[in-house]
Amino acid sequence: MREPKENGSLSITFVDTIEAAIQQAKQAAGEKDVTVVGGPNVRQRLLIGS
Repeated sequence: MREPKENGSLSITFVDTIEAAIQQAKQAAGEKDVTVVGGPNVRQRLLIGS
């Protein structure tokens, strides 16, 4: 895993799996909505659940 990149209003964390991305995003967001950004491969993995 790479180190997070941050500026005053944005933090980007690189992870190895979709599950890790969603879990970490939900923890960081608390009660707020979560958005996972990525290319076609990410979308496909989210749709098939892996």
